[in-house]
Amino acid sequence: MTYATAADIDETYGSSLLDLVADPDNTGERDEAAIARAIEDATAIVNGYVSARHQLPLSSVPAVLRTLTMDLAVHRLASRPGQMTEEIENRAERAHKMLEAIGAGRAGLGLPTPAPEAQSSDAPVLIAPPRRFTRGM
Repeated sequence: MTYATAADIDETYGSSLLDLVADPDNTGERDEAAIARAIEDATAIVNGYVSARHQLPLSSVPAVLRTLTMDLAVHRLASRPGQMTEEIENRAERAHKMLEAIGAGRAGLGLPTPAPEAQSSDAPVLIAPPRRFTRGM
């Protein structure tokens, strides 16, 4: 399961971004395989952080993970000389910081939290009569 698609990136940032960073040979054609690889790699990075706090696979894709995955995938595609921009670099840096916060439990995913399970214990319980004597007596 990936958290984002090429269509998500096009919808969010415009198709010209992928046209620019996913055309390594400047042929005017996107390298769809490179895009898919970048999204898979970005998903793996996201999973590395998220799995510290959440059981994978997630039941639904939180919007924050879609955004973080898109930013990391675009950064990976733009890693060729002359493709990286300050904006792409800043987005990837913010994505890593957010993922660190998620992994450390300082930020959430916006998922509903499950109700805490009832605690039961097989430990013995000590029942004793009240104290009769105290220090002051």
